[in-house]
Amino acid sequence: MTAPKSSTSKSTAAAAAAAAAVPRLRRAAITASGSAPVRVLLLHGMGGGVGSWDPLDPLLSADQELWDVGFPWSVSGGADWAHTAEITGLAAAAIDTVDPDVVIAHSFAANVLLELAEREGPRWTRPIVLLAPFYRASPADFDWSSIGQYVAGFQRMLDDGIRLRAGSRIDDATRADMAGRLCELMGPYTWLRFFEVYLRTPMLELDQIEVPALVVAGELDQGAFPDGARALAGRLALAGAQILDGCGHFPMIERPEALAETINRFISALPAVPGRGKSPDRILERTT
Repeated sequence: MTAPKSSTSKSTAAAAAAAAAVPRLRRAAITASGSAPVRVLLLHGMGGGVGSWDPLDPLLSADQELWDVGFPWSVSGGADWAHTAEITGLAAAAIDTVDPDVVIAHSFAANVLLELAEREGPRWTRPIVLLAPFYRASPADFDWSSIGQYVAGFQRMLDDGIRLRAGSRIDDATRADMAGRLCELMGPYTWLRFFEVYLRTPMLELDQIEVPALVVAGELDQGAFPDGARALAGRLALAGAQILDGCGHFPMIERPEALAETINRFISALPAVPGRGKSPDRILERTT
């Protein structure tokens, strides 16, 4: 019997999403003889892409082997993934493929990673770096106005990403039109997938996550608020928060030097990374 068209469409969309999320080696490590590299996997946010990591890449320690993955929620990924894709499954597949020592995730991907680590509980053993994650501690922290705020905020974050990449080459009006067009292309399902992930954050059992974690936020971020980053770090057993001044939602583009220094320091203190024997220092909040 022929499968219903809707089932075929769903399976095709899910397969396309999985096929798109294939990790690649971004940069080999340079290590001293006999030393093992630190394998790091980079997960980009919604409306971003692997190019988001370009300013940060050369500033990370040379002994880090960098991998990235282009998710279907990228700036060019369309909207089909949002209809069907099991998003934590996409992240889990990339992580299983690369087998990283540390996972670094930005924005929406940081929340996907947080859900995955919480789901795995004590079985999750990889240190994590969460850049500009979305977090609120209580369901009561979301009120009706939050919906309108994030409908407008979604386009504003896309606009900001275009501004940071294009600089003065695009005027304000053209950039706003581009951000609006991106919202149209990504569609309402994409936004709903983002917001439903955000709404689940108060219900996450974060005490299940028992690995070193670093939470980084921008002082000027109007979507992933610094107070949320502080609260999230406070809920995780082995975490600290870093708030970067003069920085919005894209620390790897806006403050790559400060971010790289923070990440390098965090990774170098990890005892479970190959070749590392130092005692873990709790990463305390320090505004840079």
